[in-house]
Amino acid sequence: MARISVIIPVYNAADTLPRCLDSVFAQTQAPYEIIAVNDGSTDDSLLLLNTYARQHSHLQIITQDNSGVSTARNIGIEAATGDWMLFLDTDDYLAPNTVETLAQDIRGELSLAGLTIHTCEKTYPQNLYQKNANNSAEGLLNIEDALSLLSYYTFCGPVCKLFRSDLIKRNDIRFPSDMHFGEDTIFVYNYLKFVTQITVHNVHPYHCDKSNPSSLTATVNSVSCVASIRRIYPVMREVFQAHHLPLQHVDYIYLDALQTATHLSYKDHGLRAKERINIYQEMFANENFDTLKSQCSPIFLALCRMHTWHLCDLYLNFRTIQERQ
Repeated sequence: MARISVIIPVYNAADTLPRCLDSVFAQTQAPYEIIAVNDGSTDDSLLLLNTYARQHSHLQIITQDNSGVSTARNIGIEAATGDWMLFLDTDDYLAPNTVETLAQDIRGELSLAGLTIHTCEKTYPQNLYQKNANNSAEGLLNIEDALSLLSYYTFCGPVCKLFRSDLIKRNDIRFPSDMHFGEDTIFVYNYLKFVTQITVHNVHPYHCDKSNPSSLTATVNSVSCVASIRRIYPVMREVFQAHHLPLQHVDYIYLDALQTATHLSYKDHGLRAKERINIYQEMFANENFDTLKSQCSPIFLALCRMHTWHLCDLYLNFRTIQERQ
């Protein structure tokens, strides 16, 4: 049986921590160990952790000064002694069979399943696959097929995945502590450089709660978003190049993300006009910008062709103002 270490970074999570921990202790296949890293919480999180630890001997608590989620996860990695690692966030919780599902018939260097997303408006399963992919493709996939068939969002975060501990530690794969958005995507793609096969389970046992309006993903602004995209992109290209895959797909993801971040900037005014104009130039210079044309208005495309970048910016700003009215 696979020995699985569950790593949980904890910061001021007293409201959701009991639900999270209860879901771990209710697993049909018990984890080998649970490592909760208390990241300088100022609420009752540590008190709750100590209460659970008195009842469950395989819950290990590590406390540090507040240093961020990446540092907390990295400390959990150092402390883990299991053969596999599973990352869990305190806002989220596991279906009772999550660990059993991920560990079932586990082969290759990574095992993953899907997420069930909970927002204030609705609950839905996040699609594991790209739009035109065969959704029945599961079981053991080689890395080339996995990257070609699975959605980019499948690899955006470390949750609902089993990572081999020896591979992480031997290759010194860690979460970048100087990033506050996108650091988990960089971790996963750095790990994918060393992956040859992935076990895919087309189920959604990990429950991701995005209903908290103060969560990091809900409050991210365009400045941090663009900065993160530009750091993620080279790592993604390295993975595709290492596995001899065409770069058009990753280029499309990059351009689409830049476009999304640019539109976000009109809502939070985080990007200056000069930075937005640099993004238009960067997008239009990339041959894969053609794949985004269906999402762009004819006026914007015409202004891009004429290289009238300031007019592009004025036009998009005007469109945003109209949409708000």
